[in-house]
Amino acid sequence: GAPLKGLRVDFEAAQWEEVKGRIEEVAGAVSAGLSGAEQARRRATAQTTDNLRIRSVRPLLPPAILTEELPQLAAHAALVLRSRQQLGEAIRGECGKLVALVGPPLLENDASVVEFAARLSAVAAEVSDTV
Repeated sequence: GAPLKGLRVDFEAAQWEEVKGRIEEVAGAVSAGLSGAEQARRRATAQTTDNLRIRSVRPLLPPAILTEELPQLAAHAALVLRSRQQLGEAIRGECGKLVALVGPPLLENDASVVEFAARLSAVAAEVSDTV
């Protein structure tokens, strides 16, 4: 490939995050083979249009880490197995039950999730013979 040109960055300790961001940006551009003009165009566009409605970003934990920290309980495994069996029977028409996929329109906080789950659980118990 083409030889890499040097990058000089003068900064004070207080500017480290900005400098780190620029270094990562340049490294990504080099990996992608972008020209300096294309890097500048993308930077200008990103500053005005990207992520306008995003307040924050939280990376998700990989499933393997979650299973280490929150191992599956036998009762949970049994519930999943039983639910999958019942769903399969309903889809195949073997039990005469109706399948209903129900979910909240928007989950903004933990309290609304718990409230929705409690209400749904109560209704599910009432109609479990047919749904």
